Amino acid sequence: MSKRKNIEVILSAFASKDRDNMELYVIGNGENYKNFKEKYNQKNIFFTGKINYPFNIINDCDFIISSSLAEGFPLAVLESLSCRLSYILSKIPPHEEIFSLTHENGFLCENTTDSYIKVIDSLEKIDYEHLKNNCRNYYLSNFTTEIMAAKYLDLYKQALYGTNS
Repeated sequence: MSKRKNIEVILSAFASKDRDNMELYVIGNGENYKNFKEKYNQKNIFFTGKINYPFNIINDCDFIISSSLAEGFPLAVLESLSCRLSYILSKIPPHEEIFSLTHENGFLCENTTDSYIKVIDSLEKIDYEHLKNNCRNYYLSNFTTEIMAAKYLDLYKQALYGTNS
């Protein structure tokens, strides 16, 4: 929960209204963990701390939310697509790239509390099952280990030999 992860914008948006039909799981720890856990002590916000195998929680969720100010390669988002999770992502270049490929499968937000509030409020109108199936199918068509390995191999061949296979 470093400043770079910008988690408080999500916590603030989620806590801004009564959301009895929703739960927010905050996975991880860090410099602000204790402070956030005390400040956002609500019945439907759960702080798990660091866990080695988050898929037990992820498989019960509908969305992954990342409000990061900066990311390298957002592997957690791709892993979540494989588990049929849609996404709500901050508007930073790596997230924008994922959104440009899969815009029908999630949401891209300005990194403000108000922007996240609008998206969270809109979730009640979503056909989750359709969205979840889209996410899984997109993952299977584009991001499996075999597909990614083939794409990297082509990229390396192009870099080395100037050709595509």
